[in-house]
Amino acid sequence: MHLDRWIRTGHAPPEAPLIDMVPSPDDPDVGVIQRDVFGNARGGIRLPQQQVPTGRNTPSFGCAVPFPPFGTFTLATFPQFDAFDGGNDPAVDPTDTVNASEPASAKAVYKTHGRYVARFTVPALRAAHDGFIQWSDAVRMIIDAATSDIAK
Repeated sequence: MHLDRWIRTGHAPPEAPLIDMVPSPDDPDVGVIQRDVFGNARGGIRLPQQQVPTGRNTPSFGCAVPFPPFGTFTLATFPQFDAFDGGNDPAVDPTDTVNASEPASAKAVYKTHGRYVARFTVPALRAAHDGFIQWSDAVRMIIDAATSDIAK
């Protein structure tokens, strides 16, 4: 939609903020993602699921996956979601500094389902207003949040 409007009218799409990074102390050419209190990346386009989290997107772990055209295996990384559960994770990463302070549950963070939905609604509407999601998607996200069991 934005690209179509840009081509037709010259009105540029919204500018997205970058993910907050600082140079690595070991190698200043490598960036280190800065994380919020829950361990999610700061900056960037923060959809309501990031602004009002029920867990965190952990750094990816690599695993070997087949690369069909060549019949070989390659190391691939996949983002992993770690729901708030007090740090009771099946695979514990020894470099993980967030598990020790991970909330016991989404209910421990938001107290009630109504508070969760109210807090979720604001960034959903903001993302639509700023042009990063469609209004219909914002409405669907809010309905999904309202009909979920989160913080019940």
